[in-house]
Amino acid sequence: MTGRSLGVALILWPFASALLLGLHRAGRALHTRLTRRRPDVTFRYTDPDGHRLEAAPGHVAESTAVALTSWNAHGDTIRVDIPLDRLEELVAGLRDTARQAAGGAP
Repeated sequence: MTGRSLGVALILWPFASALLLGLHRAGRALHTRLTRRRPDVTFRYTDPDGHRLEAAPGHVAESTAVALTSWNAHGDTIRVDIPLDRLEELVAGLRDTARQAAGGAP
């Protein structure tokens, strides 16, 4: 390497290293965005017989919903997606059913 080539390399090195560092940071940021998991907002319940119920985010006809999935002890599943605008109706129905099961007035 001649003296002139070495001089050019020494002048360009800070720019090249800054460019490489910037590309590295941009790549890491993109990787983080692509692989970042959303927080687990799933509710899980298992009864004494091993039947499970899970509530998680879902979709109905391109709108947000709550997905209820039920498993029996044999692993058979049923999934129901409840639109958010019907969720309060579901909760009220569950409360009414619980009152009836407890022997209270509907």
